[in-house]
Amino acid sequence: MSRGARHGASTSDSRRDSASVDGAIEMVTVVKSGVTVHARDVERLYRHSLKGRSIFNPDNLRKQAPLRRTNRIVRDVVQCMRERNLLQDGCHTLGGAVVLHSLAGCKQQSWHTDWDPAELHRMSHKPFGVIVAIEDGTRFVTPKRSYALNRGDILCFDGDEVHAGAKYDAANTRIHMYVDVPHVKRRRDRTWIVEMANT
Repeated sequence: MSRGARHGASTSDSRRDSASVDGAIEMVTVVKSGVTVHARDVERLYRHSLKGRSIFNPDNLRKQAPLRRTNRIVRDVVQCMRERNLLQDGCHTLGGAVVLHSLAGCKQQSWHTDWDPAELHRMSHKPFGVIVAIEDGTRFVTPKRSYALNRGDILCFDGDEVHAGAKYDAANTRIHMYVDVPHVKRRRDRTWIVEMANT
């Protein structure tokens, strides 16, 4: 995601945070109530997630299943990001979307990035990840901060942002989207583990 694009997102329901993490700048944008989520959406996505498979986690309590780009929430999130200049046609394309479900007691993932940080170093328009809260109590964690999201909130983070899927004491379902840029090939289901000295 272009830092310039993010600086342009100045609506009252958006928040851009930056903090130094081991010399790197943490870039996260939160759009509060960016998309409408109905109770029936939560139930459908939960059921769909159960058809998925266990993913990268210290336990087998985190599952994911692919979502179609035609999914109503996915389409609405893309529209919301376009309206806020977070997703720019010609620079960004939707690379994929999945529904994630964490069972109660799911542990936190290891710190990682979703794209190769060496490849993204010094890029002005980076690929980025998106977390869409379809339930209250959704979380996104970085080494410096934990973000609490409620139903309908959208969180965008740079592809080289160090983060981890949060631990969940109660079950939680959410959407994870990948936004790609030209000339950077995202490796599906690949993460880059980051060792943090003092977390």
